Amino acid sequence: MIRYFGSFNMKYLLEASRYLWKPTEGTMKNSIIIFIFLCLISCKEAPESLSTTDGASYEAVLTSESEKLATQQEEEVETDTKAENQPDKKMVRTGRLAWETDDPRETRQRIVRSLEKLDGFIAQDNEERMYNRIRYTLVLRVPNNNFDKLLTAVSEGVSHFDERDIKVVDVTARYVDLSERLKTKKELEERYRQLLKKAEKVEDMLKIERSIAAERAEIESMEGQLRLLSNQVAYSTLTIQLHKPVDEPPIATAAFGSRLTDGFKTGWELLEDIMVATVTLWPILLLIGIGIFLARWVKRRRKLRRAHSTGTTGQ
Repeated sequence: MIRYFGSFNMKYLLEASRYLWKPTEGTMKNSIIIFIFLCLISCKEAPESLSTTDGASYEAVLTSESEKLATQQEEEVETDTKAENQPDKKMVRTGRLAWETDDPRETRQRIVRSLEKLDGFIAQDNEERMYNRIRYTLVLRVPNNNFDKLLTAVSEGVSHFDERDIKVVDVTARYVDLSERLKTKKELEERYRQLLKKAEKVEDMLKIERSIAAERAEIESMEGQLRLLSNQVAYSTLTIQLHKPVDEPPIATAAFGSRLTDGFKTGWELLEDIMVATVTLWPILLLIGIGIFLARWVKRRRKLRRAHSTGTTGQ
């Protein structure tokens, strides 16, 4: 009611109401007429006042919402900036150690005991035997906050490392980027699903479903990358190689009698192979023999004919 009449008209209505409610004789009738007249004037002027007031209020609301949105965005930017400046960063820590030990098995057991105390586990365990050494390869995973403790425990008593490589990589920016992109992709997927509910044409539905499928594939890929990155941050990796030199076995020199016996055996085996090969190739050898026999027979016939021709001519 107050908003409809406006603050300007309400001022006069209040003054008139004071005058109307005075119980004086001869004025009651005139007071009622004046009150009705003022109401008509207020109703006539109210639309103009309402439009002005509502317009001003609408602009004020828009301005207020814009200011709130700008303030919210600034607060989000400040929050993101503070979050980036916080010391809680995402670090991936890896290491590689290699040294020589007199007892690789005992050293391995000592490393495993230290790993179990630090809530770690063995991701890979290989044993390799070569002609001149034995090598153990261990890939250890340990919580990030226990990585330094594990390094200290496994390095105890080692005087020299054949290889020592420790790396720390800051992946905070990549982690935040993946998280924000994943959040945006999920919001976009949800918008597509809302559009799919409102779509009426089959063609539009198919287009939206293809878009949803594409967004879902990217979301699953990003979630996989984020899980892998989170795992690498939560658990550090340490690769250890233990090796022990082994004397090469001496090359044995055989005696003369043994060598002579081996030679006889080898010759006999060669003769057996030749005999087997001859028996296997007998059809070919038979054909070759027949061919030689026919060639000699033809040659002998020719000689006889020539001799017979020469004797006939001389007579």
